[in-house]
Order: sequence, then structure tokens, then C-alpha cells
Amino acid sequence: MKHLINQRKYTFLFIRIICLPFLFID
Repeated sequence: MKHLINQRKYTFLFIRIICLPFLFID
């Protein structure tokens, strides 16, 4: 269960890094 929460945290971080450049373009 702890591993799943950790994986979710990194997935959220990864999505944020990808979305960040698009926010600056807008």
C-alpha cells in the first residue's frame, strides 16, 4: 500500500513537469 501511494506521488510530479511548459505558453 505504501508503495502505491509513493508511485502515485511520482506520477503526479511527472504530470506537473509535462504540464508546466504548456501553462507558460498560454
